[in-house]
Amino acid sequence: MSSVDKKTIRDIIQGDYKEPISFGKTSMLNEFDFLEGFKKKNEIVDKKRNNDLTWKIKDRLNHEYGDILQLKAILKHNNQKYSGGTDDLLTRIADGEMNGALGPCPNCSSMLIALNDGKFLCKGYQSAWQKCDYITTDPPRAGSWSYPSSAEIAALAHQIKTQKSKKKRKLEEATAGAPKQNDKEKKRKVTPNKKELFKPCVFFLFGDLPNKVDLMDTIEKNGGTIAVNLNESVTHMITLKEHLVEFNYTANVRTAKKMEIPILDPGYVYLCVQCSTLDVMEGFILWKDGAIVEKAAPFKNNPFDLIKNQLLEKKDFSAAIIPPDENCSWNDGGSHVLNESSDIYSVTLNLTDVVSGKNSFYIIQIVENKKKKKWLLFQRWGRVSKVGGTKETEFDDKMVAISEFKERYFEKTRNRWGEEFVKKPGAYYPVDIDYSDYLPETAPTESNPNKNTSLLNPAVQELVSLIFDEEIMNESLKTLGIDTDTMPLGKLGYSAIMKGRQILEEIENSLKTGNKKFIVEGSNRYYTIIPHNFGFFKPPLLDTEEKLQREFELLNTLADIEVTKKLSESSDDMTSKYLSLKNEIIPLSDKDEEWTRIFNYVKNTSENQDLKICHIYKLNRDGEKALFSNHDSVTYRKLLWHGSCVSVFGSILSTGLKIMPHSGGRVGSGLYFADMFSKSANYLGYSQNKALILLNEVALGSMEKIREDVPHYTAPSSGYNSVLAEGRVMPDENGDYLDRFLSASGNPVIIPQGEAKTKNFKTSFSHNEYLVYDQTQVAMKYLLMLEMKSSWF
Repeated sequence: MSSVDKKTIRDIIQGDYKEPISFGKTSMLNEFDFLEGFKKKNEIVDKKRNNDLTWKIKDRLNHEYGDILQLKAILKHNNQKYSGGTDDLLTRIADGEMNGALGPCPNCSSMLIALNDGKFLCKGYQSAWQKCDYITTDPPRAGSWSYPSSAEIAALAHQIKTQKSKKKRKLEEATAGAPKQNDKEKKRKVTPNKKELFKPCVFFLFGDLPNKVDLMDTIEKNGGTIAVNLNESVTHMITLKEHLVEFNYTANVRTAKKMEIPILDPGYVYLCVQCSTLDVMEGFILWKDGAIVEKAAPFKNNPFDLIKNQLLEKKDFSAAIIPPDENCSWNDGGSHVLNESSDIYSVTLNLTDVVSGKNSFYIIQIVENKKKKKWLLFQRWGRVSKVGGTKETEFDDKMVAISEFKERYFEKTRNRWGEEFVKKPGAYYPVDIDYSDYLPETAPTESNPNKNTSLLNPAVQELVSLIFDEEIMNESLKTLGIDTDTMPLGKLGYSAIMKGRQILEEIENSLKTGNKKFIVEGSNRYYTIIPHNFGFFKPPLLDTEEKLQREFELLNTLADIEVTKKLSESSDDMTSKYLSLKNEIIPLSDKDEEWTRIFNYVKNTSENQDLKICHIYKLNRDGEKALFSNHDSVTYRKLLWHGSCVSVFGSILSTGLKIMPHSGGRVGSGLYFADMFSKSANYLGYSQNKALILLNEVALGSMEKIREDVPHYTAPSSGYNSVLAEGRVMPDENGDYLDRFLSASGNPVIIPQGEAKTKNFKTSFSHNEYLVYDQTQVAMKYLLMLEMKSSWF
């Protein structure tokens, strides 16, 4: 190649020229580098040419059409988006003139918009919960561009201008209730849409059922069918246990068993409606494995068995006296939220988007002061966990205040107040709130005239106070990332927790099937229904099993706290709270032999001397002995530790240790125990330097020994009763004490007493971990209240 050619190429590339590659005496330019440089040069030239042309068109348009409404009219004429400022509109028109009108988004069919940097994006929604994330430099085109005539521009501009007043009319319709009917609509009868929860279900109601009319009405209102006779179309048979016992051999019952139709308690129907799902059958099944299900084990894996009846009740909050938001100026004790015939004029709205990072709340209330005969419309908004902005408007007329409330509600949710809620794209969603706390308290009974006095042992009183301390429960929620300002303790409805769990299950299925599109939508739905405090950080996408597992555990903890809260609500004095635990709790004396043995167990396996045992309690939970007796034939037993945070012990003491839905860990979904106090201490939550830890008799039997993680386990391998994940640190077994009187089964129980020792072998576990996958293999024996420093955790 001649020197002239080289110079020519350098001039073309303008700096992208590379030194020639030498092949002996021949020197030549790398052909690939030349072509790439030439291509890049052309791209730069084209971009500059387009940019110059765009600005020329924008200058011309700005001169010809000075009014922003005229620019919007041109875009509307070409079926383009016309929201935005003047410069945005000019950019879109210039792009259309040069390249043609933009076509719809290939993902969601919304209209694309052009940006100044040559990119095109969609601002539509793939669903009510998820924004569209489509962006491209080569958008689809719908056709050629055209400019409307002056008359057409004027007409289109008038349409755009009057659209705002149309929105206002829509708001007025929302505040007035149902929209006004025109003449055509008056002639036809409007039938409300049925809910479709029970659409695939055919129910056969057997026997004389209580509230049968209400039960039938509930089924039909939710889209279900009631069969007159038991036939092949029936999917559920509803009856009572006493009917099943009395009429066990009748034709209907025998046919249902033969056809394997689920035979269920009526409570199943109501809980389905409460939770908006059919998947709540466990706990209501009356016939299973060829026998009538005993009452001893309802809701085996569900922490809500204790409050089942309360959850099934159709709650009436018409008498609730609800205080205003704590940031309201009328929060002085003399005012309350307007509540008329269970129409409570208070709503907490939430909106989360993991893509944009939005995590916002909006609270609207009407606060009433009956003495002054005045009403206040209170609004508060901002990022979840922050106080945010507030606005207060005072009214002399209650109906005007209600009208304004409905208008704000419609504005934020695009739903009419009082109608069945349907989530709209980009709009807020109401958080499910339980107002049970604000119902009038039951008057003290004669046997308990003073709720501040109790005949309980002072050590038991201290335990009960600790368990039911709302401040401790709130701290636990904050630690988990729950926003207790937007969603205070006990106000998150039971159905919200169930919906949250259902959404996590849907995300889990999406991860397994590789459907990544739902993960964004599911994350938005979950965080909107279960408000989280992320501060100013972006809400994390729930795109891994580890993140999902953390959220499942959070909901399980919320469930336990809900149980404790319900127990607290049902009793207003110390003795009643204690009785609600349904657990005989007896404090031990430090002179008891049991105390000494447990003290040695703690001391020798703690790996830390900086703690104090405040109290040791002996436990005897109602019904636990009967369940545990099913394992009397399992002879190998140990007394083992189990740690948890203080806030969930109300649930644990009353309902027992449970394998929670979607619980998991390094050895799968089971109950975890340790023979080293220090291992279980890692899971303690403390308050006021106090913590609680359990000692349990565990029927281990034949143990499957492992040294590697098996997170998929839901049961030990065939032939084993339990799993031992062998760790390097353990108590010296030579110091074990064999207690022959502790167990009601008569089997001896090993109580480790030896000092910690370390074995050198290859294992992924630092300490021994014992697993059982049947919660009836455990009996709670002792509870320790400890005083310890936060450095432990």
